[in-house]
Amino acid sequence: MNKNDPQTEKYEAQIREWKAELDALKAKADKQSAETRLAYNQKINDLELKLTELREKVKQIQSTFGEAREKLGKGVEEAYKELSKAFSEAIKEFK
Repeated sequence: MNKNDPQTEKYEAQIREWKAELDALKAKADKQSAETRLAYNQKINDLELKLTELREKVKQIQSTFGEAREKLGKGVEEAYKELSKAFSEAIKEFK
């Protein structure tokens, strides 16, 4: 995959969207009680870590070819699905 690959672009666009959502969640957490803010911040930190991991995997795909790219692609797709589920759950919880 290269930087102009549609699949890579999809991941990068979603990463940007999730980053914006994290920023919004941080702002919401700042308005909560200390206990709630602590719980929110833990979830936000977990999501940020997973987002960083996904971003690194996407970068690896961009510089990989052949069979290795295919294997990495499967790992990225799994990480993407896991993060998507985690974001959905966090958004519901924060509402």
